[in-house]
Amino acid sequence: MDLALQLENVESGYGEVQVLWGISLEVARGKLTTIIGTNGAGKTTSLRTIMGSLRAWKGRVMLHGEDVTRLAPHAKANRGLVLVPEGRQLFPDMSVEENLEMGGYSKRARKREKQNLERVYELFPRLKERRNQKSSTLSGGEQQMLAMGRGLMQEPEVLMIDELSLGLAPVLAQQLFLTLGSLRKQGLTIVWWSRMCTSHWQSATTRTFLPRVESAFAGNRTKLQEWMKCDERTSDSKLFPVPSLYSICRRKRRGLERSRGPTRTAN
Repeated sequence: MDLALQLENVESGYGEVQVLWGISLEVARGKLTTIIGTNGAGKTTSLRTIMGSLRAWKGRVMLHGEDVTRLAPHAKANRGLVLVPEGRQLFPDMSVEENLEMGGYSKRARKREKQNLERVYELFPRLKERRNQKSSTLSGGEQQMLAMGRGLMQEPEVLMIDELSLGLAPVLAQQLFLTLGSLRKQGLTIVWWSRMCTSHWQSATTRTFLPRVESAFAGNRTKLQEWMKCDERTSDSKLFPVPSLYSICRRKRRGLERSRGPTRTAN
């Protein structure tokens, strides 16, 4: 398998609190991979560790076969690893176009800023209509489009998205997922972190569960359904025809807390 991104037994956390306990992950080049985990499962922590804003205590982060574990976030961005963060994190007093231009400021994408800007406007025509409007006046869906557009301005090879559909109307979420499908067909590697098993995740080619502290499963949709049906689990979710993610993560967490013992201290 041609891997774009790989995590090998990564451990990380905050201060003396360890959050990630040996996370391993493989993302194939040109595929859409979904990482699913409940609140507190370590999704944002894993993203921060991958990008380098949070130091990995142990393990390795590999980008196209290169060990980038200790590289600074801007160095990883220059290699094509780009994050669309949860909450959009836009510049509220800047216009739509100015926010997009901030995404194209990196050394990697600066020479093709105009071409990349037109590409984003083709993907999101609504942004072009509001190019001179302050980002703080946009709707939630429009702000998410802007956050994605800013990430695309950096010419990513691996695009990581944290909670793409959080707080959005279903119609707007569907539009964004159709855009992701279009980008994947163009060869872009996409990793989407989410806390919900909705119908949109079916478009992903690979799915990984991230219960609190360590990964529990990786595979396609059929294998995932089989995994979730085992061990006498009963359904309590209307969004997915097998047990809710919360109940699985809670059960895993309790078992791990009994086996792990006291919290470990960072090196």
